[in-house]
This record gives sequence, structure tokens and C-alpha cells, in this order.
Amino acid sequence: MVDVSNQMMSADSGDNGQESISPSAVDAALSAAGLNDAEAIALFSSATTVIDGLRLINLVQPLTWESAFERPLHELETWFRVACGSRVPITDTIEAAPYTIATQADADALVGKRVIGWIDITASGIELRDCAVLGAAIDPEAYVYDVDANGWPSGQTAQDKRAALNAMHRQLVMVEAAASNAHIHHIQIDGAGERAYSGIGGASYATGLVVDHCDIAACGDDAIKAPIGAVIERNYIHDMLAWDAAAYGPYYGAPNDVRYPHMDGIQFVRGYGVVQENWLGMPASANCTSAVIVRPDTGQASDTGAFQRNYVAGSNNYPIQFITQNGTLTNPGAVNTGIVIGGNRISRDYSGYADHGPYSLATQYADTITLDGDTWADDGSAVPVPQLPQR
Repeated sequence: MVDVSNQMMSADSGDNGQESISPSAVDAALSAAGLNDAEAIALFSSATTVIDGLRLINLVQPLTWESAFERPLHELETWFRVACGSRVPITDTIEAAPYTIATQADADALVGKRVIGWIDITASGIELRDCAVLGAAIDPEAYVYDVDANGWPSGQTAQDKRAALNAMHRQLVMVEAAASNAHIHHIQIDGAGERAYSGIGGASYATGLVVDHCDIAACGDDAIKAPIGAVIERNYIHDMLAWDAAAYGPYYGAPNDVRYPHMDGIQFVRGYGVVQENWLGMPASANCTSAVIVRPDTGQASDTGAFQRNYVAGSNNYPIQFITQNGTLTNPGAVNTGIVIGGNRISRDYSGYADHGPYSLATQYADTITLDGDTWADDGSAVPVPQLPQR
């Protein structure tokens, strides 16, 4: 274990009214807690003093995810902060647009490194772990062009600028269609507060995707775009980009482009999979649609799936929304079946609850979804089960 105690001792010199503690005592506590270097540094970086760091260790380390999930939200979030992201220190930086992973050796070379740009996975069976991705900064002027009353570009110059901006849209970790069975875990993704970036994206036909223990933040588009059968579990999705009207101007959702993106925590674009035990901390913002949105865009649906034991907050409309292939609640089109929703802790603090409650289920989903008991995060009381739509 790296000796992190000496670098932290400056935060607690003993002359600020705090209890003094020796570096050896800190190291002993870290060793006893069984924390690796990255976990220890993550905990201490969130603490103002060494004493506070040790208190966090005592709080978090005895907790499994199962026991943490029942604790107050700030304790549950601390568990995610420690468990997700790189387990090794990030010590080097690579600028790449993109960094292409065509072999496992390409992925292994990124351990402990930060890519400024994005990653493109082109081969099957890749394990990507213990690294970081930071979206490259975009010139603010790229987002500026004249629009009409509905937000669409006004004039040829504006249309050209919109096209150029839309060309910048990308997933910061992209799994190409031919790259099946990718396993992405323990990485940190920072969208740099840019509207153009999503976190992780699997092409519609990139089967077998597993994403776990990732820390995804500051993206202006979806945190994860998932293909059919994907397993998304124990990820920390937080601090996504809320619409800043003072800086960006009015929000126009209709263009649904890079200037006016629709943000979801997780979006399934083909079929469905498993979403479980994640922290989905979305903003209650005009550009945020749902914490999870399921729309079989390509027309292929799934006959099984789960949305279970997640913490769900924010979103302008719904924590979870199931719509048809055509993107509506009533028009015909492919739908997913056999989905179980239950055991989630749902926040009340977003604008939609007063109007329509936490679920949005297209008419075609009648009798295809099992609602198995969610609770309100603030007091643990049961979320009312809605009347399922009738076909």
C-alpha cells in the first residue's frame, strides 16, 4: 500500500483544534480496513482532515453493498464514491481522438492512464478497466448559431454550424457493433461539462456488454447508451450536465441535437437488459428526460429484463420510462416484455411527481411488466403502484 498518510497529515497538523494522529496510526488503520491505494485516496480526498478520513473508513469499510443500500443516502453515496472508478492511481495522460482498442494489449496499456479524447473498442472480448477518460474541451463558439422560434437552425450558415457541431457528438467509450462481450469496469468518465458527450455507448448490435463499477459524470448526453442484453450494475452516475439557461439560452428539445440534447442516465436503444444496484443521480433539468429510458429504436425487443435495487433521483420527467419503437406512449411498435421493476429507492424531488408519478408505461406494455415494490428514498414508504395501461 502506498503511504498516503504523510501527504494527508498537512490537513491535520494538530494546531487547528483537531485531534492529532501519527502517520503510522493512519497506515495501520488503512491496512486493517483492507483498502487498496485508490480506495484510501478516494476516501481521504473527500475528507477535510485525517480524522475525518478515518471516520469515513470506519463508516464505509464494514458495509457491503447490500447493507449500504439500506443506510442514509449520504452513506450509500459514499459507498459508490469508494467502490467505483479506477482502483489504481491515474499517473499518466494520453491525448487520443480516438484511442483504438483492437486487442486486449491495447486495453491493458491504459491501466493507470487518462485518455483526453475518447476510446473506440473494435474487437470482441475486451476487458477495459482501471483507467480514466476526459472529454476534450470544445470551443464554446461551436454551440452558437441562429435558431428560429422552435430551436432549429436559421439560415445556411446556421445549418452548417449545426452539422459541424453534431459531428462532434460521441460516446467517450464506444463499443462498436462488431465488438461483442466487452466488459467495462472500474473506469472514470468525465464529460468535461460538454453537451456533445455521452459516457459509454454500445452500438445497437454490440451484444454481451457488461458495465460495472464505473464513475460517470459531467456528460451532456446519456451516461450509458446500452444495446440489447446489456448488464449495467453498481455504477455511480452523478453530476450530469444540467441545462444552464443563463449561459446557453432557452432550451428547445425538438431538435434533439448536440446543442439541445435529451439526457438520460441509461438509454436502451435496442431491446432491454439488466439495470441493477446503480446510483442514478440525475438533475431535475429541462434537458433531462429520464434516469432510465427504454425504447427499442431498431424494432428488436427483449422478453426478459430487470430494473431493481437502484437509487434513482432527478430527471425532469420520469425515473424510468418505457416507450414504443416509435417513441410514443400510444402508437404501435416493438415493445419489451418480461421486465421486473422493484426494490428501488426513488427520490421525490423532481418536477414530474406532482403530475404523473414515477413510472411511464406505454399502452403496449400492459401485462408485460411486473411492479414488485419500490420505496421513496426519503422515508422508506411504498411507492404507489400505478394502474397499468390497458391495451
